Amino acid sequence: MKKFNICLTGLLLLISASCNDFLDVNTSPNEPSTAPVELVFPAATGSTAYVIGGWYQILGGMWAQHWTQSTGASQYRNVDSYDLQNDAFDDRQYGELYSGAINDLEYIRTTAKAEENWSYYLMATVVQSYTYQVLVDLYDKVPFTDALKGVQGTLTPKFDDGQVIYDSLIQRLDYALSKDIHALTAQIPDKDDVIFQGDLDKWVQFANTLKLKIFMRESIAREAVAQAGVQALFAEPNFLEEDASFKAFKDEVDNRNPVYETGVDRLAGNLTISRTLFNFLSENSDPRINSIMNYPTASPGTHNTLEQGNYLAASPVNIAGLSTPKLAALD
Repeated sequence: MKKFNICLTGLLLLISASCNDFLDVNTSPNEPSTAPVELVFPAATGSTAYVIGGWYQILGGMWAQHWTQSTGASQYRNVDSYDLQNDAFDDRQYGELYSGAINDLEYIRTTAKAEENWSYYLMATVVQSYTYQVLVDLYDKVPFTDALKGVQGTLTPKFDDGQVIYDSLIQRLDYALSKDIHALTAQIPDKDDVIFQGDLDKWVQFANTLKLKIFMRESIAREAVAQAGVQALFAEPNFLEEDASFKAFKDEVDNRNPVYETGVDRLAGNLTISRTLFNFLSENSDPRINSIMNYPTASPGTHNTLEQGNYLAASPVNIAGLSTPKLAALD
């Protein structure tokens, strides 16, 4: 009987341990809580590229009067007419940037700082700062100081003023730039660097260029601050001379440039060239005109554009009679 009791006790302990493992639903074996920074960086950067280069690019293209809603279609009428609802760009796009890009980039920053891996710290800081800068440009107030704190933070983070965020971004970029990105503890990026393919000097230039952009945004509201910042940057100019572009798009479904994916493949016929842009280019004999717009399929060789917001015009009846943005799957 004593032997049986010992066996029974052992069996109960085994079952208890197994149940504890089985019932530990807060840990997913398919979604590890930690990962190497070189694996996280491409996904985080892709999140930023897909949102800002997708819906936000369409919003900016329309409000800058480069593109307008075509006749015979309706996808972007609310954007073109400034009839935006509260959740127009706060749902998938805004949520994706916070839960995807910004959150993952903060993980890289935290991990890289602890490891003194200053190359990835700089890269993640630059992309995250760029993402925040776009959000501030669009919304002004967004969560910042209270954001990204997880269970230790609050479910209702306060919305900081854009000025506060701009200042903090400059400080973050300065701190990242002050570190030795070529130190022995720094990791040399390879194919996971989907922006500059491992050229760390260009990341330094990107950081400086982003700082310049932020100061230019403040040039009217905070002239003295902006002027001092710009002068300091031009004292030792080191800016990008090429695009900082996401170079991981593929010409296949769900992997193409998001504006092309949406505007050409899935929702073809919605975007046409605004007459505002066309007239400006024509009046200035701008040689880029045929590099950024296609001729109408119904009248090759002659551009036909639509007055901004005139999507209810009776003619032409569809996109075939209108010039369209020249978009590519990989650009």
